[in-house]
Amino acid sequence: MHLNHFLEYTENLTVENKLLKFVVFIIGVSSVISMALVYLALNYQKTIILPPVVDRQIVVSGNDANDDYFKLYTKYIISLLLNYTPVIFDDQAKDLLALCTPSFMPSLEKKLKEIKTGVEKLSITSVFYPQKITIDRKQSCITVTGKRDHTARGELIESVRKTYIISYTLDMGRLYVNDIMEKD
Repeated sequence: MHLNHFLEYTENLTVENKLLKFVVFIIGVSSVISMALVYLALNYQKTIILPPVVDRQIVVSGNDANDDYFKLYTKYIISLLLNYTPVIFDDQAKDLLALCTPSFMPSLEKKLKEIKTGVEKLSITSVFYPQKITIDRKQSCITVTGKRDHTARGELIESVRKTYIISYTLDMGRLYVNDIMEKD
């Protein structure tokens, strides 16, 4: 009698073990599927930003953004680089360096130090008026054309039309500057 009871008990334990293993397997598979779906959802998620200074809708999705986002960021980058006075130059430079990739930062830092010397020595004020912004997504570059004015102690010393090419990387909705070149 005890032998039948023991056999039923061990058989029940074996079936219970199999059931528990199956449940653990199902939980593991569902966790992996859930993580994959969350990853895909993050890449296709759209963030719509509308700060007070923007009059249009900005859409960032994964590693892409609409033209308004690129134009706004370009105007900000160009403003930091080309609109300065001796008083605000350091703050502008610091903010611009925060937008750069680590590989571009040393060369931009060196260029900004050269500009700073002339700005402080001659009390130069610079203003850039962007007139045309062209975005090339295939080449990951933005071309900005506009008028640049330099004044020193209130006197206009230079007023020229300039074109700048900004090479960029877009990583999870954040634009990083790879290079800024002045085109002749």
